[in-house]
Amino acid sequence: MCFVVGQAPSCILLLLCCFIASIFALNNSEPCLSNCQCLPNILECKDVDFSKINIPQDVRVLKLMRILILELTNKSLGSTTKLKEVVLNENGITHIDFNFFENHHQVEILNVAGNQIKALDSELFRPLTFLKTVVFKSNHIKKLHENLFYKVEALEMIDFSDNRIVTPITRCMLRDLKELRYLDLSRNEIPSIDSDALEKNELLQYVNISHNKLEDVKTLFEDLTMLTELDLSSNQIKILDKDVFEDCSSLRRLLLNNNRIEYLPLLVFQYLENLTELKLSNNPLKHLPTDIFHQNKRIQYLNIDNINIVHLQYELFHDLKEMKSIDISNNTILQSIDDGIFINKPELHTVNLASTNISRIPVSILSLDNLKNLKLENLRIKCDCRSTWLIKFWEKFSKVNLQYTNFQCKEALQINVVEFLSTLRCDEPQIIYNSPLTYYMLLSGAMLDCLAVGHPEPTITWFTPNGITFHDPLFNETNHPKVHDNQRIAIETDTMNVMANGSLHIKKVLREDVGNYTCFVLNKNGNISAVTTIRLDPDTFNKRQFMSFAVGIFCAVIFLTGTVVVHAIIFVCKKICGKSKEESQKTDIHQMIEAAEQYRSQQLEKLRENYMAQIKKIEEDCAQQTKWIWESYHGQVKDSKDTKDYGAGHIPSIKEQYNDQVRKVRDYTTSQLSKVRENYVFQRDKIRKFSAHQVLRFRENCKYQQQALNKVLENFNIDNCKNGCGQSTSEINFSSDRDVGEIVASSKCHTLEGSHPIDELLSSCNEGDAKLGETKCPILKCRESGSCFSIYYTPTNTTNSPLTPRVLNRRDDTKPCHSDDDKLLPLLAQADDNLPIQLELKSRHNSIVSIHYLGTSSVDENKLAPEQNQRLFETDSTKSQSNTVPTLASKSVDIYPSECSSA
Repeated sequence: MCFVVGQAPSCILLLLCCFIASIFALNNSEPCLSNCQCLPNILECKDVDFSKINIPQDVRVLKLMRILILELTNKSLGSTTKLKEVVLNENGITHIDFNFFENHHQVEILNVAGNQIKALDSELFRPLTFLKTVVFKSNHIKKLHENLFYKVEALEMIDFSDNRIVTPITRCMLRDLKELRYLDLSRNEIPSIDSDALEKNELLQYVNISHNKLEDVKTLFEDLTMLTELDLSSNQIKILDKDVFEDCSSLRRLLLNNNRIEYLPLLVFQYLENLTELKLSNNPLKHLPTDIFHQNKRIQYLNIDNINIVHLQYELFHDLKEMKSIDISNNTILQSIDDGIFINKPELHTVNLASTNISRIPVSILSLDNLKNLKLENLRIKCDCRSTWLIKFWEKFSKVNLQYTNFQCKEALQINVVEFLSTLRCDEPQIIYNSPLTYYMLLSGAMLDCLAVGHPEPTITWFTPNGITFHDPLFNETNHPKVHDNQRIAIETDTMNVMANGSLHIKKVLREDVGNYTCFVLNKNGNISAVTTIRLDPDTFNKRQFMSFAVGIFCAVIFLTGTVVVHAIIFVCKKICGKSKEESQKTDIHQMIEAAEQYRSQQLEKLRENYMAQIKKIEEDCAQQTKWIWESYHGQVKDSKDTKDYGAGHIPSIKEQYNDQVRKVRDYTTSQLSKVRENYVFQRDKIRKFSAHQVLRFRENCKYQQQALNKVLENFNIDNCKNGCGQSTSEINFSSDRDVGEIVASSKCHTLEGSHPIDELLSSCNEGDAKLGETKCPILKCRESGSCFSIYYTPTNTTNSPLTPRVLNRRDDTKPCHSDDDKLLPLLAQADDNLPIQLELKSRHNSIVSIHYLGTSSVDENKLAPEQNQRLFETDSTKSQSNTVPTLASKSVDIYPSECSSA
């Protein structure tokens, strides 16, 4: 467009100005030093004098290596303010001022490795709010301040490895680094790390604290769910808890080598399902639990060299199907490895068995089709027919990187193993004789022969019909029982054993021993088997049958004789002890009835005493209430006697009030007595019902015994017993219309010859036991008193007991409720001189407190004769002036026990 017509001169002028400006810029820029690389925003120098380096202001990446800088201050990097990455490796720096980053707030990567820094100020990183990576590797730092990383929240990587740090790592040191993903504190002298030091660093993926002096890491790795690599090697750890890696489910690489671990819990690796590499080398481990790797099926690289185990079991590596490399070298105590330990390991390519004490190489190594590296240095194995498979191995794996320096035979040192094995004679086993079908008597001994030849000498194994396996004494397989069942569970037996020549000896032939016995012959070149059969002699069954009949007849005779003798003894005992049993039965019935009657009497006596106490208390309350009323109205009358007119009009009202108060006391007393009576009747009925219930239960028990005895007699197939019993059916008859004294009791069949009703007991009580008195004959006492009643009778509220209070009569000779009640009447008379008062001292209190207990109503005040009430308050001058104080007669409550009724 510059060459458009009319604009050519202006375009030429513009191009000339640009050319002149570029030449001026080239003349003013400083040339890049040798051994330096100057790129836009990047400056990298090596082996250059620091004083000659001019750092541009706009540089963002600064890398200075092998440049002598003893001290870093806030002016060491000039006036640059846009630095993002600072690399100052191997410069001999010994000190960094605390304000070094005062003008460099945007630094994100700081690498000061390979210097001689001894200490860092606690506020060195305070201005670096964007700092993400800090590398102080290979310095001389001895102490890390707790607040060194305070508020540096963006930090993702820390590398202080290969220093001289001796301070413990505390919780406060890393508390603000929530974005931390990489932590390397290896090759220091850190004595301990707080159990919660990494509590806030949940994003950690790599932790290396190897080559320190740690002894315990119990809960250090809690909540580190993203941790993938952990290096704890070369410390002083002795114990690992089973839950130490509980939250490390993402862990893939775990290094525990070069520690002091003597024991590993069975479940210590159960949470590490993604683990691919594990190193346990150089630990004094004496045993590895069989299922310790059961949950670690993804392990590919396993190092267990230089530990103190003696035997490696097949089950230990059974689940490690993805294994690629295994190192078992330098285990000088290791003596044997199971032959099947490398079975089902298709990806295994490296095996190291060097410098161990094993005498045989596992045969399963032939199944490793991808084997590339095999180390057999410093091994001495047994060169016998069991090791001839090594000839095939050498032919099959000729291209494998095989290292077998000092690989020799124990039998012939300094001789090539393959050459020695090729000269061995090894023949397959053959059976030259075995026992034919044989018949044996029961409980007799048997010997089963199985003679075999071969080179090497074969071992013989017997399989019995019961599924039990007996191995030859020459059989010396490790961890394999000599006698076991189908599940390889060891058993002990004394009935069979294998002799030194391979024959099976049976001490006693039993029924379960009959069947086919298999003789299995085996050596390293092959195997062969033969079957031998055992049968029982037919005469055994005939003898057993005859013996069974003889024993049966003998037992029948013994049983019959014993039965006759026992029945004879029973018959004699019945004759001798019959009378004593009759007396015993009578005594038992007597005691039961006496106990029931005595209990009832005691309860009724206690009830009567309680009732009398309540009546007495009510009487006392009545007297006290009447006294209080009299005292109250006595004062009122006395106060009003001086005022004649007023007193004359007030006396009738006082009279009415007095009568009303006395009437209330009477009604209250009557109601209390009624309640007491109702309670008494209720308790008395309960006692009677209890007594009736006891008798009823006694009768029912006797009935049940009688029914059971009848059933026994019906089912007992002995005619003599039935004929002897006759009509002696035992029973106790309780008739609803008869008294307890009329109970009929008869004894059992085998004790009494006839029925013996209780009437005989009564007669004997009257005649023979007259000296005992009434207490010893409760039945007679019951009959004489007339208080017996049927067991089906339930007392009512109106039924009277021998001890029931019957009538509370009004009696003239009883004590008054309160003798001072009548003193009120003359005082009332003296209050009014115009009213003639003629007092008649009669028993007025009888109409106030009288009570008829058995439903008889009290005398109502309205029933008093009108003349009596009129005359009661008439004025008599003669009597009003006398000092005699009349009394109100009162009636007390009395109790008259009724006679014993038959209810």
